Amino acid sequence: MCYSLFYLERKTTIKKLLSILTITTLTASIPAPLLANKTLIRVKRDVSTLTSNANNNYLPIKEINGVNDKVQSITVDTKNNIYFGTDDGAFVLKQDSDTLTNIAGINDNITSLTIDSKDNIYFRTNNK
Repeated sequence: MCYSLFYLERKTTIKKLLSILTITTLTASIPAPLLANKTLIRVKRDVSTLTSNANNNYLPIKEINGVNDKVQSITVDTKNNIYFGTDDGAFVLKQDSDTLTNIAGINDNITSLTIDSKDNIYFRTNNK
């Protein structure tokens, strides 16, 4: 009976030891990216530009009617109006419209667009 008790205690100790060794081995052998809490970013390269019509259907497009220049920046406000900054000014596609509208007075090269929480739009330009 003493032998059985000793055997059980030893078996439990060996299991604990093996468990600790396994954890130590796994920790030491796991590659750093798996061990660290690191965000993985993947970029999809075959994405089309999107536009919406009055029915809010989104369609892939290759060009935007009314825009003859390279689109540098696109942003959307809280009312789902889509703003485009181009080499030759800024345009807006209103939520319930199929027609792109030129924003009057903005004729510079728009390099970026930003909209704040009150839907004020800011243009970053390279003056000509």
